[in-house]
Amino acid sequence: MYFVRSVGVLLAGALLYCGGGAALAQKSPADTIKARQDAMKSMGSNLKAINEQLKGATPDAAAIKTAVAGISTTGKDIAAWFPAGTGPDSGVKTRAKAEIWSDAAGFKAAADSFVAGNAKFMPIAAAGNIDTIKADLKAFTDGCGGCHMKFRAPEEKK
Repeated sequence: MYFVRSVGVLLAGALLYCGGGAALAQKSPADTIKARQDAMKSMGSNLKAINEQLKGATPDAAAIKTAVAGISTTGKDIAAWFPAGTGPDSGVKTRAKAEIWSDAAGFKAAADSFVAGNAKFMPIAAAGNIDTIKADLKAFTDGCGGCHMKFRAPEEKK
């Protein structure tokens, strides 16, 4: 079951990555935002899978490696997911804050940091040493927070 979900997530990420920012820029704001949200959910599912593995009695290093690869593949082009016109002013519900566009350099720096963090964590995950993965996971996930803390609005309460 996990393998099937992981393959699906990797395929979705690969399609988004291969389509890249140019494909997103050609879509309507609603379609671009939906694709961006789907990619973020895909990365969130992979991060959840990593955490579930690490909480288990016998973590599966191969499953962790697959999930890390899914995040890395999907997130490689993350800065391109936010073309002009796909923010709060688009009229489409999004948690992307206007600061993404008003502080484009800061956003790009945060996105680049995220991508660099993924590149550093990939060989750690590939090596399969669970203790090292656990020790370095926070540094890996801090890359997510670099964008989420400044450039993502809080979730609306229901």
